[in-house]
Amino acid sequence: GRLRDQPLIPPVTYPPNDARRHGIQILRTYIQHSTWDSSLEPGGALRLGLRMVRGFGEAVGKVIVRARALEGPFRSVEELLKRAGLPKRALVPLAASGALDSLYERREALWRASGAAQGVVFVTVEDETGHVDISFSRGAFHRFQEVVRLSTALVVRGKLLADGRARNVVAVHAAPLDFSGLRSTSHDFH
Repeated sequence: GRLRDQPLIPPVTYPPNDARRHGIQILRTYIQHSTWDSSLEPGGALRLGLRMVRGFGEAVGKVIVRARALEGPFRSVEELLKRAGLPKRALVPLAASGALDSLYERREALWRASGAAQGVVFVTVEDETGHVDISFSRGAFHRFQEVVRLSTALVVRGKLLADGRARNVVAVHAAPLDFSGLRSTSHDFH
C-alpha cells in the first residue's frame, strides 16, 4: 500500500541512504511500478516514487501512473508517449534517472528522448569521484577525434544533462588538458 495510507507511519522523509542504514531495501524509480509517491512493496521494500526523479513534474507523473493503471505496463517508449499523450522531452528526466530501463538501455533512452540519437559517439571519462559520459555529435567527433583519441586527459566544454546517477555532457569543444604548469613532488608513504 501507499506509505501515507499506513496507520502510525510518518510521511517518508528519509533519504534512500538513511533508509538503507535502517535495513530498508530501496527499489529505484521504475516506470512499470512506481506511483507518484514512494510506496511499500510486498515484503517491506520501499519503491521510490516518480516524485523522486529530479526535474519531473507531478502532473506528468500522475498522467503516466493513470495510463499504466488503465491499460497495463508499457511495452515501448513510443507506447508510453502515445498512451500518456506526452511530448518526448517530458521523458528526459525519467531516462536520465534509469526509470525507463525496462524499455531501453539508459543512455539510449536519454538520447532518444532528447532527439539526438543518430550519429552520436559516446566517450566515458572516469576519475576517483565517478564517471561521466561525453557525447559527441558526428560533426563534433570528426573535429575533435584526434584530441579525444590521443590525449591522456581532456577538457570538454558542453551542456551537462544530469539526473540521479546518470550524467552526460553534450560536447561542443574538446582540448587536451595541459599539465605543463603543474609541479609535482614525490611522496614516500612508507
